[in-house]
Amino acid sequence: MISNNSSLRVGCMRIGVCLGISAALVGCTLDVPDEVQRRSSALMNGEAALHPAVGRVFGAGGCTGTVIAPDAVLTAAHCLARPRTDPSIPWEEFIAFPVYFELGDPDTELGAVEHITYSVSIHPDYDTNADRDFYIADEIDGDIAVLHFESLVSNAFVPPATEPPRVGDEITLVGFGNDGPDGPGGLSKIGFAPVAEVTDLNIISYGPLSELRARDDVAAICAGDSGGPSFITGDAGEVLVGVHSTNGAYSSGECGNETWDIRVDRYQAWIDCAVRSHVGEDCSDDKMLGAGGGGGAGSDATAAGCSIAPGNHGHSELFFLGLAVITIARRRRRRRSAKYP
Repeated sequence: MISNNSSLRVGCMRIGVCLGISAALVGCTLDVPDEVQRRSSALMNGEAALHPAVGRVFGAGGCTGTVIAPDAVLTAAHCLARPRTDPSIPWEEFIAFPVYFELGDPDTELGAVEHITYSVSIHPDYDTNADRDFYIADEIDGDIAVLHFESLVSNAFVPPATEPPRVGDEITLVGFGNDGPDGPGGLSKIGFAPVAEVTDLNIISYGPLSELRARDDVAAICAGDSGGPSFITGDAGEVLVGVHSTNGAYSSGECGNETWDIRVDRYQAWIDCAVRSHVGEDCSDDKMLGAGGGGGAGSDATAAGCSIAPGNHGHSELFFLGLAVITIARRRRRRRSAKYP
């Protein structure tokens, strides 16, 4: 976990090596850029509509996230991780922080509300320096993260699923990404697609450009939809079954072919732990596997993750006052600037 505090505690990474946090990481918690990147990576074949529990995430780029508890948002890990340019530098220094989450539509009368993260938790199986290629991977692992907030984000939230969907089930895809390879993006869209495959880690559906599509009106994710949800509606209402990870591990990443989601049930136990871990609980490997996952106690027991959590410090009041001033200033600048693309 990476926290919005001047004092940080570092736990052990999955390889069993404890890393220190340099002054560069501590400094970046206060270094809020003048302009956070606003270009999002939108849903193809979706209809323009807002979902009350889905908003925009601004971290390493523009993404989407889902409120899963009043003060927690689930998104994709790669939305928070910049490319690791130097393997000798601890990976924590490549995590974008703070991260912003925006609910609502700035173009409507009600407008949008922006929230600043208090801390972030990234699944320890996610590697910012992985040598794999998402577009030729058999499966995509650990691309999931929880954003934590000090105060209420929304009373409208969707619980994570404890079971996977079945092949043929219709899922609801939501995202703020582009509606094609050349855009435009930045508007919330909602679409539908049947589940085509369920692997140990992923949920796969075929989009409007895939020859394997079940019908012509299916939706698929594009740039900016990353981190967004796939929902299934049952007797008890909506549940979150997938987190958008990539738009085509079979098709070289071309928008409109496939949607690859991280299976939420596979990581349900880790998600529950991460939501509780505002103060840096160690969500170790024996807590990572949900009801639908394999592994168990016999899995790699060293995968304890890296926890960076608040410590005792004497300047938290000044810190959060500073964040409030920054937030007000940013919103004033936004009102004077052009609308998001």
